[in-house]
Amino acid sequence: MSEPAAAFGTACPVAAAASAGTADLYTNAAWRDAAQGLSLSVVVPFFEYDVEPLARRLLALAERAGATVPLIFVDDGSKNPAFHRMLWAVLSQADQPCQLAVLHRNAGRAKVRNYLCQLARTPYLLYFDADMWPDDDDCLVRYLGWIAAGAVDVIYGGRSAQTVVLKGPQYELHRLMTVQREALPARVRREYPAFHFYSCNFMVRKEILQTYPLDVRFTGWGWEDIEWASRVEGQYTIRHEDNPASHLGLLTAAQMLAKYDESVGNFTLMLQRRPDLVTHMALFQVARMAGKLRLQSILGAVARRMAQAESLPIGLRMRCLMLYKAALYAPVAAAARL
Repeated sequence: MSEPAAAFGTACPVAAAASAGTADLYTNAAWRDAAQGLSLSVVVPFFEYDVEPLARRLLALAERAGATVPLIFVDDGSKNPAFHRMLWAVLSQADQPCQLAVLHRNAGRAKVRNYLCQLARTPYLLYFDADMWPDDDDCLVRYLGWIAAGAVDVIYGGRSAQTVVLKGPQYELHRLMTVQREALPARVRREYPAFHFYSCNFMVRKEILQTYPLDVRFTGWGWEDIEWASRVEGQYTIRHEDNPASHLGLLTAAQMLAKYDESVGNFTLMLQRRPDLVTHMALFQVARMAGKLRLQSILGAVARRMAQAESLPIGLRMRCLMLYKAALYAPVAAAARL
């Protein structure tokens, strides 16, 4: 979209925008007229991502459920205003209550999810990542049914690779990793509820997230999900159900390696906060051994090159990705006093 910023307000006559210090807030007519006593809000953070298709999908799911389900989106400081303009063109005209917050600066994964909790007015929140796509048309029906049945703390619905929009050999490594390591059935995930938790398709009672917010010291990519779940698990029940959403945002091998590069700080913080959980992981044990033997440099260089080699078998490349991550974490793991 190329229209000037002033057109954002005039193009959406039902919008009500108000400065909130760090964000501009927009609510549609249905939001302002929404009745009290609603049970569930769907909340979605996004950054430099086109979430208009997801908004349309969620509106259709709410209509299928025959329920009033507020939708709240937060633009986490995207530099390109086209993303929230395209989104608001849909939300402003929706029959469901909708709110859009446009942050003036990027807050990061933990902060923006905590902020979404503050915005919501319902006792339950359903979080989707911007690049997730609910697989089943009855996705919201199921979540609403679990609320109606009572005794719900946290439910993680799972992730999948059922819907794929990024295709080609450059994405096949990430797709297969999603299928083999992340798209696990609920019966498997239930064995280690916190370890298999991702903050991309989960429903939570609002008061739990208010009491146990995501730790904002986790910045960048990785580990904040499992750290939050490990804190909550001791006080509340984390349920795993089969109600998956596809991960559309597949990455190339180079992009995955870059994500690992930025996760070292979060791994360090996770090891400090929950050594009892981290030290039992095979990843930590390999990293510690590599660090003690001072093999991280050569291991990292070889694993990085092999992970990106599309001529090698996918299974070998997946193992090389894990070895590369272990090499990154090796200095931290070897220096840990346990």
